[in-house]
Amino acid sequence: TLWREGVEAVIAIGGGSVIDAAKVASVIASGGGGFKDVFRGRRPRNMMPLIAINLTHGTGTEIDRYAVLTTDDTREKHGLDIRYPTISVDDPIYTISLPKDHTIYTSLDAFYHAYEAATSNYRNIFVETLSREAIFIIRENLPVLLKDLSDVERRAMLLYASMIAGIAIDQSSTHLNHAIEHVLSGLEPRLPHGLGLALTGPRVVYYTHKVRPIESARILRTLDPNIKPLEDDAEKAMRTVKEFQESLGVTQRLEDYGFSEDDFKKIYSYLTERLRYLYEDSTPFQISEDIIRDIISYAL
Repeated sequence: TLWREGVEAVIAIGGGSVIDAAKVASVIASGGGGFKDVFRGRRPRNMMPLIAINLTHGTGTEIDRYAVLTTDDTREKHGLDIRYPTISVDDPIYTISLPKDHTIYTSLDAFYHAYEAATSNYRNIFVETLSREAIFIIRENLPVLLKDLSDVERRAMLLYASMIAGIAIDQSSTHLNHAIEHVLSGLEPRLPHGLGLALTGPRVVYYTHKVRPIESARILRTLDPNIKPLEDDAEKAMRTVKEFQESLGVTQRLEDYGFSEDDFKKIYSYLTERLRYLYEDSTPFQISEDIIRDIISYAL
């Protein structure tokens, strides 16, 4: 359609899925090829101007270079390092109609962007500073917003938190939690991305805190100032994140979306054979089948 209509620019109005699709379309329309060519590493020589108008406070894609797309034939969800938008618009008035559940889920997406970026193998002091501020803002504003979804000032703060968390992953990276979630919502598209992160996230925090206790504690002290930068506080770190999510109303389990222990082999195979590039170099701990099984069992 872009070629047929002689389009000169692409305007994406939506959340992460819309903007990510527009990123890829703007590259393919100008440089040729298809999604699979881009996924296989074909780098764009040219790209159409892209204007991203963001409607959620969780994606970060309006400020980073990444895109995530799902292939229809295999239901695989892939992350791509593809381009930045030419112009991005973050206006909280556009998020007013976001319903309560997605207000929570998109904010938790930003939360895990921040936590994973600050604890990944690519972290640095700039990333940690952004991540700590993002989680502080989410903690301070999300519970209040849920009492009045029309509160534009709170939505503005959450939009800002999402944006700086997006900068954090752009400068660093997400790691295991996002990779696992891509498997889960790829297999079951009804599972919202932010909710999927919340279901497995606390247990990933447990393993992360054991090997990155200093960085993890600095980030999570915004939720509980008593978390210690010690490996022995990994259980407390996990419990703190889980309790924060429960205070927001997140009580779902993976089984609510049709998953069971019988799905583990498929999940593990998908993760390790197709999405290894999303976590292998960035995750701060050695990943084993037992750890992945434990994380999935925790979320069930």
